[in-house]
Formats: sequence, structure tokens, C-alpha cells
Amino acid sequence: MPTRNLRLAWPVSYELKGPDTPNQLAILLHGYQQKGELIMAMLGDCFADDTLVIAPDGPFPTVAQTGAGRRFLGFTWYFFDSEANRYLTPMDQSLDILTELILSLDLGHLPTRVVGFSQGGYLAPFLAQRLPAATQVVGLNCRFRDEVLRGPLPFRLDALHGARDILVDPNRARDCHRAILADGGEGQFRELPQSGHRIDADLRLALKDMLRF
Repeated sequence: MPTRNLRLAWPVSYELKGPDTPNQLAILLHGYQQKGELIMAMLGDCFADDTLVIAPDGPFPTVAQTGAGRRFLGFTWYFFDSEANRYLTPMDQSLDILTELILSLDLGHLPTRVVGFSQGGYLAPFLAQRLPAATQVVGLNCRFRDEVLRGPLPFRLDALHGARDILVDPNRARDCHRAILADGGEGQFRELPQSGHRIDADLRLALKDMLRF
């Protein structure tokens, strides 16, 4: 089937929190079928007062359903077939949109931390590679793709992972993080013994501590 790239405007929804004249930027990337509004509510207050926090919605809408049968609109950064181990949609479109969003808001010069949960964590280091002022990536309950990412990276690479995570294997996540840093670079992998695949109070406290670097 033929395809063609079109030059079209692409609306991006995002949450914003912080001072009018920030000294730092933090980008929050939500998980699969979530929204920027949700991760901002959970993690937006974890950063220093001089930090502007932005939490965009992913570019692809999805419809999810709660256990009670209620449907709701969420977003995804890309679609991945875990059984076939292949991307159904590549990360590039999300990365292009996010990069353009930061540049259009004239925020690209600020020292930047990228924090991503689950699917957003997979995306986070690839976004940071496109931002010259990126200083730190923190992945929450995700696996960094060591088969693609190679050090030394120009930013700190940290990870927080729930030991009870049944969606993303914490042992494999730790091994992949170690493999990337074996080529050089800084960062730590911290496992939270009572946490699973969710943002809870323990993860919030650990993230605040990790953001002190």
C-alpha cells in the first residue's frame, strides 16, 4: 500500500505546572492508555520549585475499559506486539511531536529531566537523546532497551522498579540497565520491595530522592 508524508498541523494536549521563569524543565511521560493529566496529578509535585513540569498526552488515542465496564479515552506513545517482538507503529512519530512541542514552547534550552512510567519509561531515553540539554532520565517500572541504547549516554540514566511488578520483569529490567551503563555513564537501579506495577507512595518518595542528583 503506498504511503505519503503530509505536512499537517498536529494538536497536542498537555498539562503544565510550575513558575513563569523556570530554571529547569521536567517532562512526564505517562503509561499505556493513560493521560498526561493522570501522571501530572501523581508526580507533578516531586520536582524542585524552580522546575516547569510538562505532561503531554501521547499522540495515539485508545479506548480502555475499567473492571466495572466503564469505557474511557487514554493515549499511547506507540503500539508494540510483544508476542512478535515488533513495533506496529514506531516511536519516531511520538519523538518528533514531543521534540517539536518542547521547541515550540521555547523550553529546549533548559536543563531537562525526562521521567517516564511503564511505556513512557521505554520512550524516555530516546526523547532525551533528542534534547541537547537533557541531564537525567528516570524510568519507572520499565525496561530500557539495551539492544538499541548504547553508552556512554550524555545524561544520567536511573530506574525505579517495583519488586512485585508482574508486567515488566524487574530482574530483566535491572540486567538491561546494567548492560547500558557497562559502556560508560552514570545512574542507578533501585528496586522497591513492596511495590508493583503502579505509582504508589514508596515510588513517589524514591523518585524525589533520585531527582536530587
